[in-house]
Amino acid sequence: MFYSLFANAGYDSTSLDRFGKTPYDVIPLTYDCHGQVIDPVPISSFHEIRATVRASGERKTEESLIFPQWRLPHVKQIKAQEVVLEARRNPAYVDPETGDNVLHALSRLKSSNDTLLWLEHFYSRDNNAGLYKREGNQILLNIKYFIQKGINLNLYNREGSHPLKSFICDRPSEENETGATRSKYLDAILWKDCMERVSNDINVNMKDREGATALHSAAVLGRPDSVRSLITAGANVNARSGKLPTEFDEYNY
Repeated sequence: MFYSLFANAGYDSTSLDRFGKTPYDVIPLTYDCHGQVIDPVPISSFHEIRATVRASGERKTEESLIFPQWRLPHVKQIKAQEVVLEARRNPAYVDPETGDNVLHALSRLKSSNDTLLWLEHFYSRDNNAGLYKREGNQILLNIKYFIQKGINLNLYNREGSHPLKSFICDRPSEENETGATRSKYLDAILWKDCMERVSNDINVNMKDREGATALHSAAVLGRPDSVRSLITAGANVNARSGKLPTEFDEYNY
């Protein structure tokens, strides 16, 4: 049907467009019920695509590599949304493909995603709910909700990231969130009660695959508010970064 639309519109199916492609070279986009693009290609990073190309010895143009890079954020949004939805039924859910739990997923999800709005009825009896609703920050509301469900705050995903690092490094760049907002995400993960300094069951000094702590990541990215939150929670300012032993890669999913 897709190709017949071109014929019915008066286009020759063998005619090349300005990119030198015919209708048979273009895969139609499909959408889910939220209007998100459904990508049939498995999730993979731009670096993995480059590595595959180099290993095969096949020559690729920059144009052919740009398209996978462009669609990757859309695929990640869909995957993050799926993890959040699964966590509604089972808060301890860990995605078998990415190793993400719901906090990893929330770190990548845009604050405008409709999935985040479905928690309001869960908080009808929560005395603190009004605070987060006044801020209009649904990411913060979801973090608080799922942490109360006892999820693993120290879980490594298959990229070697734990939730603290994910919220420092993986928030969508187009969100344009302030440093103060990002530090609130960290505070929500670090503290059961920020005012009383009652900490959650989390290791603030845990390291990623490269041996860097969350404090290292926040400092490298120039996030003073996040640095302040981590130090207040007991982050070791003298911790040394460096490659960890190979047993670090043996995660327990």
